[in-house]
Amino acid sequence: MRRAAGGLGGFTLIELLVVIAIVAVLAAILFPVFGRAREKARQTRCLSNLKQIGAAMEMYTSDHDDMYPMAATVFPTGYPYWDDVLAPYLRNEQVLICPSQNRARDPLIQWSYAWNHDMDAWLPTFAVGNPSATIMVAEPIGWCCVVTYPGNTHPVAYRWQVEPRHNGGSNYLFCDGHVKWMTVDATLQPEFLWDLAP
Repeated sequence: MRRAAGGLGGFTLIELLVVIAIVAVLAAILFPVFGRAREKARQTRCLSNLKQIGAAMEMYTSDHDDMYPMAATVFPTGYPYWDDVLAPYLRNEQVLICPSQNRARDPLIQWSYAWNHDMDAWLPTFAVGNPSATIMVAEPIGWCCVVTYPGNTHPVAYRWQVEPRHNGGSNYLFCDGHVKWMTVDATLQPEFLWDLAP
């Protein structure tokens, strides 16, 4: 049987429109799935970065009498930032860059991670009462060296909130060296600590 006049390559115009509509529907369904999968891969890479930062911090504290570094430079003494003192242990600055951070949003952005503000002191590791629940490094919004949880009213110049970069949540490095993805709200629950445990 022959096709009706006006067919294109053996298909009628109606059939081509139906195929195009089906492809468009499938694309609309699959593109968000692909986007989430791509972000999941970035999230995993970010977790790996934080794991390496945790390992570098463990080596640093082992070499410095179990003392954490300062979070930021203190003038006029000029103590270096925490990431500067970890540089010899990391040996790769790319570890300090999260693949999901919008670096074009702020031209001053240097690194993607920030030290927990409440650990901003020459602090011995044994002063952290619950290291598996105490957050050491988080992912801040914008340029910073230290980070604090939302609602903290501590009067300091550098106060930054955590950015939910990865599918509505962020990655966190804890004082015992383990890393975990959580929502910001989850970090405010009693089992997770931003301040130092007694």
